[in-house]
Amino acid sequence: MWTLSEVRSKLSDRLGEDSIVFWEDADRDSYINEAQRLVSSITRGITSTAFGTVNTSTPSITLPNKMINGTATMGYVDGGRSLSIISVEQANLVSPNWRTQRGSPLWIILDTMTATARVTPIPTAGTTVYVTVSILPADMSADSDELFDGVDAMEQYQGAIVNFAASLALLKERYDGDAERFYKFAVQEMQQVGVNPQEIPPFREVATDA
Repeated sequence: MWTLSEVRSKLSDRLGEDSIVFWEDADRDSYINEAQRLVSSITRGITSTAFGTVNTSTPSITLPNKMINGTATMGYVDGGRSLSIISVEQANLVSPNWRTQRGSPLWIILDTMTATARVTPIPTAGTTVYVTVSILPADMSADSDELFDGVDAMEQYQGAIVNFAASLALLKERYDGDAERFYKFAVQEMQQVGVNPQEIPPFREVATDA
């Protein structure tokens, strides 16, 4: 996996910085981190598993920081039995009394307002519950920090990171034509590794937020 130092150098090459350096390291690092957050939110390829023992006195576990879109990819109890996952809003509609039900857990209820996962029915005896969610990577700051927290499965998106970062850098200086060109390069690279283009925000949306 490329390090921050390597990506920064590749970004400088992509931007055509030869004898004159237009963007400071701190600026380029910011664009690289923004790009890896964008790719991670699109692919949801970085995951973290939270777990804890739930019972009637402790009916929830704390979810990981930087969770993407308030969704989970997997939930199960000790022993491997899978649990269905729904939002607290869905649970309130389907079964308004879910908070008071007792028994063997069947559902994991995600509450993004409190960053917790609750189970229903709630077991009277302690039961260990696991919840896997997609998360954003930590921002890179040291030269040796790796893209995507070093997750090997994300290696295929490294090239797109450079083009996304170049697009963001140019957007900050309002070079919209060149910025859009690099953004299209990044989208093409994402599509080549199987990402649904409908999952990638359009350039104008990114440009508006820049």
